[in-house]
Amino acid sequence: MGLGVPLFSQTQANEFNEFGWVAGVGLEWKFWNNWLLRGEWLHYDFVRNNHNDTFLGTGIFFDGGNVKTTVDVARAALSYKF
Repeated sequence: MGLGVPLFSQTQANEFNEFGWVAGVGLEWKFWNNWLLRGEWLHYDFVRNNHNDTFLGTGIFFDGGNVKTTVDVARAALSYKF
């Protein structure tokens, strides 16, 4: 009777820097007395990377392929100016 436990397990952590570009837009508005409302949007676009990994011991090949990373960040804030 099998327990369903894998014969081989591997954990991999990669630490690296990615290069790319960022662009954004923001707006701030004083809407009442000393109250401010602010919003911004940033778009990060990193260069395309090839990630090819082989998990040995199981006979399974994993091809990470050609990976392109993009990130979009939206922020909003409400402030009071003393």
